[in-house]
Formats: sequence, C-alpha cells, structure tokens
Amino acid sequence: MFLNTYTLIIITVLYSCSVDGLRWKDCASNPLNASLTFDSFQIWPFPVVIPGNVHFSADVTVNKQIHKLYIDEDVDELISKYIFTLPCAVDGLGSCGDIDACEYQNQNLPVVWEKFMYYMLGNDSTCPVPTKSVVIQDEMLTIANLPIELANFASRMFEIRLHFKDDKNSKGHIGCLELDFEFTLSDSILSALG
Repeated sequence: MFLNTYTLIIITVLYSCSVDGLRWKDCASNPLNASLTFDSFQIWPFPVVIPGNVHFSADVTVNKQIHKLYIDEDVDELISKYIFTLPCAVDGLGSCGDIDACEYQNQNLPVVWEKFMYYMLGNDSTCPVPTKSVVIQDEMLTIANLPIELANFASRMFEIRLHFKDDKNSKGHIGCLELDFEFTLSDSILSALG
C-alpha cells in the first residue's frame, strides 16, 4: 500500500529515543518552528527480520497545515571512521530525494511510506495535511521479501535521515527524523542463499 520493504524499514525508525537498541531523534533544525515534530517512536523487533512482521508505534504532531510534502531520504553506513552514502535505488530505497509524499498512491513506494502517509492524511488521499496529532499504535507491517541486491546489506547498521519539506526546491526542511536501522535475514533466506 504505502512504501516498499526497505523504505518501510527506514521510516519505522522515526524518532529520538532508544528502544531495544533503536536510536532515533527529531532532528529539526528549529523544533519550535517545525511544521512536523516527532514525539515518540518504537519499532520491534530490532533488528528487523526479513521476511517477517515489523511493529511500530509513533506520535507525530503536525504543528502547521502542510500543503505539499516532499521527503529527502539519506541513508548512510558508518564503517570504522568512514561514512558511506547508499545511492538511491529502485522504489525509493537508499538516499533518494524529492519523494512526493502527497502522491504516494501513484508511486511504487514501500508499504511503510504508504502507511505513514495514510495516517498523516487520514481518509483523504491528497494533501494538504491538516494541523493535528498523529498517533500510530502497534501498526504491524509484513515484509514479505527483499530484493536480492539488498541481501548483502543485512546485519549492518545504517543511519537514516528523513528531511520533510514543503517545496521540492527547498534546501531547508519543515521536519526531520533521524534513526539507526538494522535488518537481518531470516534463516529461510540464509539457507536459500547458501
């Protein structure tokens, strides 16, 4: 419905506290003036097991009406003292820019993005996003598979930053979520890979 598997994994790390090793924070440059603020976030199990079920809970406040909503997604891997940025791959996986969240239903995005925007927009399918509190409690998503090209990234820690903006050309953002993310492959996938 919403985002693909990898994006689901990325979005599920929406906040700034530590739960079972999950580190997150609201990274808005000016939290007092942000249109979106992230007040809580949980994801379990952590690390996420693929294929499998992932649960997440979140509390997001829309402080100002948002007429358009774009997301820039940065995915980095820290190896030793070096940071490597994963490039944007198909279906919004990796470091992708200008994801039109208001048009999520017309894009091939991960289920996670779809669920997130469904909660943000409510029963409406398009923007604007009204001022409101969005509470997601124990939402379960099933991650059925993973593109084989991403299997090599299992059991690694990634830092994901989601910059929310109201103008595609804007360098600033109206909200930001930073989180650590890790996934492992189920025993059935590992045995199939040999």
